[in-house]
Amino acid sequence: MLSPGETKVATIDLTVGEDAVSGNHPVLATAYAQILDVAGYAHYDNATTTISVQQPGDLALEAQAGTAAPGETYALTYRIENTGSTTIGDGDDSSPTIAPGPLDDPERPLGVVTNEGAGPDDGFIDGFTWSNWTIDPGEALEANLQVELPNDTDPGEYDFTIVANQGTIEGAREYDRASGTVTVTEPAFEFTSDAFPFYNWEGKEPSLSSGGDFDPDHEHIGLDESVFIDEFVTGINNLIPDRLTPPLPDSVLGEWAKSEYENFTDGTFRSGHCFGMVFAAEQYYRSGVPDSVPASSASEIPQPTGEYDTVETDIDEYQNNQAKDFSIWWLGNYAMKYGSIDLESEFSTICDKIDESGVAPVGLGGDGLHQVLAYEYDTSAKELTVYDPNERLNQQPPGLLNLSGETIEFESSRIVYSSGASYDTAVYLDEARPDPLGILIGGLEVVGEVVVEAISEAVDGFVSIVANSPVQIDATAPDGTQLNHPTESIDGTPPEEIVYLTDAPAGKYEITIEGTGSGDYAIETQGAVPNGGQINAKRSGTISEGETQTLTATVPDKEGDSGDINQGNTDDELNLARFDQNETGYLETQDVVNAIVAYNSGDQIGGADVSAQDVVNVIVAFNTGQSV
Repeated sequence: MLSPGETKVATIDLTVGEDAVSGNHPVLATAYAQILDVAGYAHYDNATTTISVQQPGDLALEAQAGTAAPGETYALTYRIENTGSTTIGDGDDSSPTIAPGPLDDPERPLGVVTNEGAGPDDGFIDGFTWSNWTIDPGEALEANLQVELPNDTDPGEYDFTIVANQGTIEGAREYDRASGTVTVTEPAFEFTSDAFPFYNWEGKEPSLSSGGDFDPDHEHIGLDESVFIDEFVTGINNLIPDRLTPPLPDSVLGEWAKSEYENFTDGTFRSGHCFGMVFAAEQYYRSGVPDSVPASSASEIPQPTGEYDTVETDIDEYQNNQAKDFSIWWLGNYAMKYGSIDLESEFSTICDKIDESGVAPVGLGGDGLHQVLAYEYDTSAKELTVYDPNERLNQQPPGLLNLSGETIEFESSRIVYSSGASYDTAVYLDEARPDPLGILIGGLEVVGEVVVEAISEAVDGFVSIVANSPVQIDATAPDGTQLNHPTESIDGTPPEEIVYLTDAPAGKYEITIEGTGSGDYAIETQGAVPNGGQINAKRSGTISEGETQTLTATVPDKEGDSGDINQGNTDDELNLARFDQNETGYLETQDVVNAIVAYNSGDQIGGADVSAQDVVNVIVAFNTGQSV
C-alpha cells in the first residue's frame, strides 16, 4: 500500500554473465500499481537506467634475471603486457602491484635493489615491489631493477616467483605470476687483491729455519713417512686398475713409496711452496681470508708467519695434500714427466674450468715441476694469464704491464712462458679433475708404461716378467742376480708365474719356462732402467708338460730404445737351432725362407713366434756359415 506522497525503494540484484560484452547496457524498469481514477482507469510508470559492464583487466607477466658474482649487481626485469580490453591502473583497477609472491610465502629474488624510486608511467619501485603504474589494452611496460648481491653469497642458482595482483590486500585478484632464476657465479680473480705479495720460499724440515725470508721464520710441518706411504699405496690401488700395470708386489710398492717420500721431503717439493700458495690463494679468493688473519684480502698479507701464522698453516696443509691425493701426484709427477699430453685439449679443459669457477690451478712440467693459478684466457692466442708464486706482487712481471699476471702460451708441442722459465707441458691440476688417467695421449694403453718408468726411476731400474698357465718361470738378470717371486698371488696370478727385480740393470735376462701342463702359453716382460731403454714385449709359444724352454728378454742400455723377447738363451747357437729344419747344424736356404714366411704370416717355428730380429739372425747365420 502506497499512500499519497509516500516513497518506497526496492533493490534488485542482477548477475552479469561471464560472456557479457564490456560497455553500457540500458535497463527498463516499470512500476505498475492497481490504482483506479474517477474514470476507472489503472495507472503505472516506468524508468530507464544503464548498467555499465566492465570485464576485469588481463595481464601477461614475465621476469628475467641476470648473472653476477658476489658483491656485484645484476639486472632484474619485470615485463607486463595488457592482453585484455580494460585499462589497469585507474578506475576499479587503481592499485595493481608486482611483488614477490605468493603473498603468504614469497619466493624473493636474491639481493638488495639499489635503484628504488620512480619507475615507468609514474610507477614506483620499492624494494622488489613495482606499483602505481597504469597500462592500457595492448600496451607493454618494463621495470628494470638493479640488484646487488651480498658478498657472502654462495655461487649457484636461486629461483624466485613474482606475482601481479590487483592490490596488496589478502584476497586481491591475481592477474598472473612468473618465475625466474638468479645465477651467482664465482667472483672474478683480481691479481692485485687475490694474490699473495710475498715470494715463494724454500721449504725446510720443522727444525730448520726458512733462510731468513720471514720474521719469525717459517717452520714447515711435513708429513709422517708412514702416513705418506699408506696414502701413496692406497692411492695407486684405487686409481690404477690392475690390468693396466704388471703385477706389483707389496715390496715394490713399498720401495716406490719410500723413494717418493724422500723426493717429497728432500727433493722437488722441499725447494718451494708453490703448490700450497696456489691452493691457499684459491681458497681465500673463494671464501675470504680467515677471520683470525688481520687482513681483508690475500694481497694484504705481507708474510705467512707471526700474526699471519694461520696462512702458514694453510699453505703447509695444501702443500702436503698433494702427497695425500694420488690423482694429483699422478698428474704432476708421472703423467707430465713420462707421458705425452694433448696441449690443445688441456687448454680447453683449463678454459672451461675458469668459466665455471673463476680460476684453474695449472701444473707445469719439464725439467722441473711448478704450480700456478690461471684466471684469464685468450682463445685466439691460446694464452693463459696466471698468478705465479715465484713472482712478487710488488714487482713488475717480465714483459707485461705492472701488476698483471704472467702469461702461458700453448703451442702445438711446447709451452711459451713470459717469465722466461722453461716448461714442456701443462695440465689442469686439481683433485676435482675427472679421469686423470685419460689425460695421456694413447689413453689407458700407455698407463702401464708410465708406471714402469716411474718405478724404474724410484728403485733404480725395474723388470717384471709374467707368464700364464700352463707354465712356471724363473729368470736371471745379466749380472747373474736371480729375479724374485712374490710371496703370494697378485690379481689372481700365482707366485710361480711372476718374477721381478728392482735395482735392475740393462742387458739380457734369461727366462726359463717349465711346462706344468701341455698347451699354449704367453710371456710378457715390462721394464725400464734409468738413462736406458724400455721393454714392453710379449712372446707366445706351445709347451708340453715337463718340457723346459728358454727365452731371452733384452732391456736396452740406450735411452729411447725398445727391447724384445727372443727364443733361446743368450747363446746365439741355441737361439737359432730351432730354425735348423734338417738338423744339419747349419742353416740352409730353405731355413731362411721358412723364417721369413713364418714372420710374415705370424706362424710359429719351434713352438714360438718369429720376430724381425729372429729373421735378421737367421740371415746373418746363413751368410756367415755360423753353426747352430
